[in-house]
Amino acid sequence: MHALQRRPKEESFVVLLASYDEQVAAELARVLENKQVELLTCNNARDALLAIAEKQIHLIIFDPNITALNGMGILSVIKKFRPHARVVAMGDDLSFEMRQTMVREGVLYQIQTPMPPGQISEVVETVVEKLCHHN
Repeated sequence: MHALQRRPKEESFVVLLASYDEQVAAELARVLENKQVELLTCNNARDALLAIAEKQIHLIIFDPNITALNGMGILSVIKKFRPHARVVAMGDDLSFEMRQTMVREGVLYQIQTPMPPGQISEVVETVVEKLCHHN
């Protein structure tokens, strides 16, 4: 488990959603709009990696299906850029082997897709609240 880093008060909490799912993006935008949280969205691995390299990201919601590469392999790259970022993975393949790989890569929470309405909001709200109050 990585130690949480403190954020300067003026720095906003940044969530990156890397997914094709436009419904999830809309739901997160709605849930996070009244919080001091910046939501970045992208639907491909290249844009996700660029955002991670350019900006301090605190929470990454990642769908391994956004890349033609080994989707879970890209998590190693993400963790090299942002070792303290928390990662929530969502995907349709949550086999035992995939879950083990996610744990090894430091995934905080795993969500099976398709998911019930509101599940992603609940998870993100909980994680954001915990991380914001800790800082």
